[in-house]
Amino acid sequence: MEGLNSASSCRIQNDSSVTTSTLAALPTSNGVAMATESSAAVLRSLEVEQHQINDPAVAPEEVTASLTPVSFLPVGGIAQEKSNLPSDTAAFPTTSVLASLSVWILTYLTKFRGRPNALRPPMGPWREQACSALFILLGFAVVAVLHYDVLEDIDLVGVVASLGATTVMLFAAVSSPLAQPRNVIAGHVVSAVIGISVRKLSNFVFGDPLPMKWPFGTLAITLSVFVMMCTNTVHPPGGATALIAVLGGAKVQRLGYLFVVTPVLTALLTMLALAVVLNNLVEGRQYPEFWW
Repeated sequence: MEGLNSASSCRIQNDSSVTTSTLAALPTSNGVAMATESSAAVLRSLEVEQHQINDPAVAPEEVTASLTPVSFLPVGGIAQEKSNLPSDTAAFPTTSVLASLSVWILTYLTKFRGRPNALRPPMGPWREQACSALFILLGFAVVAVLHYDVLEDIDLVGVVASLGATTVMLFAAVSSPLAQPRNVIAGHVVSAVIGISVRKLSNFVFGDPLPMKWPFGTLAITLSVFVMMCTNTVHPPGGATALIAVLGGAKVQRLGYLFVVTPVLTALLTMLALAVVLNNLVEGRQYPEFWW
């Protein structure tokens, strides 16, 4: 089939909208349309006119120079023309982005139900549990006597609240890496130093008493956990030690960095010595798993 169809015309309406009719038909061969330079020229002229509608101050020559070449993408044996026509519509997320976001949300929500094949640890024999309770009683009783009958008489502190959580780990979770001597000692000492430092720095800047204590307590916990993670000495009760160093009463503040020695280090060494002696009395239990 030979011949040419009618060419399209581009008209500018009063509302500045552009309507385009069909481009000049191209010669065909075996029923397949072939893209030619004429169709590219028509598309380019349409782009120039559209640019002039959007910005009349721009000369046609400047618009033509800024246009990118028209590309042809064959699909199904027919040459389809693609051009970068300007658009005032806002860019919306693509379908692939939305699909990826949906997959991420579903994956995140499925984590709430726990691992499908995970099993909770079995409960130990009642005799072992009874031994743990007895050891906690004896261990904390020794520290309490040290505090109330010795250190308090010389205006020192022998007990800190975070030691209660450490006692649970030393006698009821003896195999946990977080309950080994390295983590127990370093975790508490690092946290105590950071807590006292934050309190002293905040008092220097904002005066004493502090207008608000909770921001500095939050900062102390955050820094102590970060340092414990970086030094591989994570011990959860250490975060409480940092908080006590900031929020503690007048006696804790009066101790200053002596707070690291007593009650923290003194009580820890006492509890660790008791943990080594008592835990190894139980058949099948060994403490520590490692020292440092």
